[in-house]
Amino acid sequence: MSLRIAHTNCPACPYSGPAMATTDPAGKPINVCPECSTPLTPKVKPWEALGIPKARYLASRPWKAAKMERKAFEAILEHVTPEAVDCLKREAEAESLVEALGLSL
Repeated sequence: MSLRIAHTNCPACPYSGPAMATTDPAGKPINVCPECSTPLTPKVKPWEALGIPKARYLASRPWKAAKMERKAFEAILEHVTPEAVDCLKREAEAESLVEALGLSL
């Protein structure tokens, strides 16, 4: 199995084009720049970072709730770890449960 990146811009050199599939020292498939051998990682889509379907992401428009432009919101999501997203989801679920039970914090 190999990662597929149809077209990429290398962050380390001026190369722009298809990536080359290879394996890392541990045998895991990776894509690298064919010019300088810099490892390339596929960009995670914003809805994947949040763990929700694309349709739900587009319908809920979370960037509007955050009072941000969509591009700015998605730029921030690129740097949020999956652990942080999970923590925020658990906190929101807990708040919803407390509200549904009529309790206060």
